[in-house]
Amino acid sequence: MLYMALPAISLSMHLSALQLDSALYMDVVIVAYIVAFIIFTPLTGWLCGCLNEKTVYVISLAIFIAGSLWCAFANSLSELVTARFIQGIGGALMLPVIKTVLLRITIPSLKLMLLNRVTLMGIGGVILGPVLAGFLIACFSWRMIFMINVPIAFACLFMAQTIIPDLTKCKQSFSHKGYFLIVGALLLFLFGVMTAGKPYIQRQYNLMFFLCCGTAYSCL
Repeated sequence: MLYMALPAISLSMHLSALQLDSALYMDVVIVAYIVAFIIFTPLTGWLCGCLNEKTVYVISLAIFIAGSLWCAFANSLSELVTARFIQGIGGALMLPVIKTVLLRITIPSLKLMLLNRVTLMGIGGVILGPVLAGFLIACFSWRMIFMINVPIAFACLFMAQTIIPDLTKCKQSFSHKGYFLIVGALLLFLFGVMTAGKPYIQRQYNLMFFLCCGTAYSCL
């Protein structure tokens, strides 16, 4: 949905043509969410072990709501990027917990069916997202693509409090070395992909980042 809103956001924030063409500007609105996703998704299992799935899910929804509201009321690009990072933290913690809860509370014969339904819902969101974003931007404002998340997240918050049971904690060990290696490798890989083909990034530096990714993975 956000890709559809980038032209409207750029006009609203009065960015120049040079800034629009630079990966350091509009691309970073997209990248901020992905970076937060990469950093915080590996922490989900450990957090669920320390707390429980329901608590982590409620916290993730609260963070996502706060990030969405901040995005909707952002008045500068730096503010929007920061808000997108906060929103990404909520999304990173939320999605793995949903599947974990389904796997823990569902009988074995229904697990595959429910996971398939969750996957289909995600695919449906990818298909309908651009259509809905285009409608909201054309009829209202680019800020509505963030505001629409808020009532949906509040509905999920209410259902989480009433439907999701308090599951027992399954505390897990946390590998600091493995975490920093995997996060570092994925961030380098992301940077390499995002800068591929950019005229101001020399190809040898881009190749170096991919090699660093492979080195980090080989150390795991």
